[in-house]
Amino acid sequence: MPNFEILPLKVGDILIKENNEIEYIWSIQSTTADPEIPLYNFKLDGNNTYYANGYLVHNKLYD
Repeated sequence: MPNFEILPLKVGDILIKENNEIEYIWSIQSTTADPEIPLYNFKLDGNNTYYANGYLVHNKLYD
């Protein structure tokens, strides 16, 4: 997988999904999740960038 610069998303950005489908960012909203819903941050060997639900994502790096 090539190297990518990971930047925050902003309105106007274009996403290219794993299946080459194009998706536009029209708005960004913040939401609060139920604290009982588990949140996972995978610690991977090697590359910390992977596809999840068709989107190329990057996990939080560990110190």
